[in-house]
Amino acid sequence: MKVARDKGVETIINPAPAIPLPKEAYSGLGHLIVNETEASILSGIENPTSWDKVAAVFVARGVKNIIITLGGDVCVLILSIALLF
Repeated sequence: MKVARDKGVETIINPAPAIPLPKEAYSGLGHLIVNETEASILSGIENPTSWDKVAAVFVARGVKNIIITLGGDVCVLILSIALLF
């Protein structure tokens, strides 16, 4: 991942099933795609009530964009720039 990021290649991780990732996996990551269970596990927030708060955890770790699928035809797309304001 580091080599790809260093060369300007867009990076995407869909860690299914959720397993703990090293901190450097998040730093500079272009896109993180997770379902609601994976988002909860990887963020460390049990039973989240706000997907913005879950996404903020990933943004703080260095992820640029987060897609959280919520089952059916629903998903939440959070752009890190939106959380900075």
